[in-house]
Amino acid sequence: ASSNGISVVTGDATLAYRGWDSSTNTWQGFLTGAVRSLAYFKSDGVVVTYDWLTSTKARRFEWNYHGVGAFTTSGTSLVANNGSSKACIDHYGIGGNLSTTTAFDFAPEYGGANQGHARYTAAATATKAVVVTVIRDNCKVLPVSVAFTGDSAKVTVGTRSVTLNREQITVGP
Repeated sequence: ASSNGISVVTGDATLAYRGWDSSTNTWQGFLTGAVRSLAYFKSDGVVVTYDWLTSTKARRFEWNYHGVGAFTTSGTSLVANNGSSKACIDHYGIGGNLSTTTAFDFAPEYGGANQGHARYTAAATATKAVVVTVIRDNCKVLPVSVAFTGDSAKVTVGTRSVTLNREQITVGP
């Protein structure tokens, strides 16, 4: 959907987080809920990602990023670099740690060059995570605020806002 210059989409990816259990010959879910919503503030060059994750087992949730160039940091922002292009990535909702590398955990079979990899790892294990990631094109400096109420996150970019809550998205003024 699109309203007030903000395009939004949401989806449930719970079934993507499962693995094959060879002892029972069945797929076993790792998560009990995995909803991701996106809001694109086109005129500001800002993408907002909302993740609502649940699990019966406490987990140390993580967000992984991949790019053609090495990632760097600037303050608390992760910076994706590609030649003269860049984007700043900020996480809200849970404390965590950033790590970056240009090496693969397992080298690609095709022998490709190293690429940029970054990981944001939650500081503690939990059975639920509600996280907002804000990606700013060209690391543009602009007012961004994120406020949480339970599973709901209200994100304001400039004077426009969006509220995300599991599979529901409301575009504000």
